[in-house]
Amino acid sequence: MLTRLIFVCLIGSLHLMSQTIPNTNSEALKSSLNIPISIPLSSIDAILNKSIAGIIYQDTLYGDHNPDDFKCKVWKAGNIKLTGLSNYQYNIAVPLKVWVDKGYGAFGLMNYQQLTFQMVMNFKITIALNPNWTVSTKTEPNGYAWVQRPVLDFKVIQIPVSPIVEKILDMNYKDIASKIDDKIKSYINLKKEVMDAWNQMASPILLSDSFNTWLKITPLLIKAVPIVQSNNVIYTTIGFDILTKTIVGEVPQKDPLVNNIPNLTYISALDRDFQLQNIAHITYAQATKIARDQFNGDTMAFSDGKYKLIIDDVQISPHQKRFLIQADVRGSLNGSVFIEGDPYYDSISKSVKMQNIEFDLKTKNIFKKSLAWLFEGVIEKKIQQNFEIPTKELMETTLQSTNQALNKKNGMISTVGRLYSIEPTQLTLSEQYISIYLLLKGQLSIQTN
Repeated sequence: MLTRLIFVCLIGSLHLMSQTIPNTNSEALKSSLNIPISIPLSSIDAILNKSIAGIIYQDTLYGDHNPDDFKCKVWKAGNIKLTGLSNYQYNIAVPLKVWVDKGYGAFGLMNYQQLTFQMVMNFKITIALNPNWTVSTKTEPNGYAWVQRPVLDFKVIQIPVSPIVEKILDMNYKDIASKIDDKIKSYINLKKEVMDAWNQMASPILLSDSFNTWLKITPLLIKAVPIVQSNNVIYTTIGFDILTKTIVGEVPQKDPLVNNIPNLTYISALDRDFQLQNIAHITYAQATKIARDQFNGDTMAFSDGKYKLIIDDVQISPHQKRFLIQADVRGSLNGSVFIEGDPYYDSISKSVKMQNIEFDLKTKNIFKKSLAWLFEGVIEKKIQQNFEIPTKELMETTLQSTNQALNKKNGMISTVGRLYSIEPTQLTLSEQYISIYLLLKGQLSIQTN
């Protein structure tokens, strides 16, 4: 049966140096989290077999029923078995052992015979999960199965026993049906399990200890598809409409535990899309290393080769939400120049690039008049064409590691997920990092074994 649901979602992240970073919150995203539920009828069999055992009926006196000269005992003779009739209706076969002692005669001269035989008493049960999470059951007789109908042979007369036994069981079936209903209702108790899952999801989940990154899930609504039965297994899927939000730099406040959950809404099909936003961080030291590989040692010609500069070193840093590149040069100018540009994500090359590139104000003020050739656009064009921080491998690694993290087993609980797309949605600069917001989409479900 469904055990306590544990929501596990560990997102892979970049293992960079641990520093304090500013608080950064993503937009809340609407997602779906589905919990497929399967209940083998054999598990209900086990519960019923524990609760229904021993003597089901006994009549130990010949004359207690309008003197009928009949005594009878009925035991459960084997394992109760459920089989599916439709999505909502099931047959319950209760094997019985029956002992009868019947008298025949007149004027005080009676001949008694005993007989022991087996039969099967069938019930038809209808099971429904109501919107208020209660389970409704209706159990009623569904006939008897006989291998061979028993007969008492008194030589002068043969008395069929099956009609007598069936009549007795018909009068007493309500006791058995009541036990069946009570046990199944107590067994299929989804409200507590779903409420536990609701409270579990509402607890913030640590995505990255290094960057103090948290995933906040807010459950909104609960839906389900109608129950179906196939191959003697009951299936349904409960889906949560949720909001996911990534928070960096602070621990989100845990929502108070709920002691009630919204009513269940039945729909024909559930939305299976799960999405969350993760944040990948690139240090300026990493960006500087990439830029050095791209530019160090390059020679640039100005004014048709009249002037030349060789780049000896570059340094990347942030400045008022822009990239600031310090280029140490030699040749026609020996010293440092500073270039600014706006960062953006190029979806075609899957890299971080720069646009709107220009010398910073200080460089302009110092060299604009004396070194007009420096401002011909050669450096700006070279940076715009060649500067890029590749992210394709980063995103592929994140997607792969996240998929691995989504498929976990913890005791009887398994999380099964597959992310099939990852898309950068925002690029920001802080004093410590270049931060790329990644929208990850896929499917996530919780399964119980």
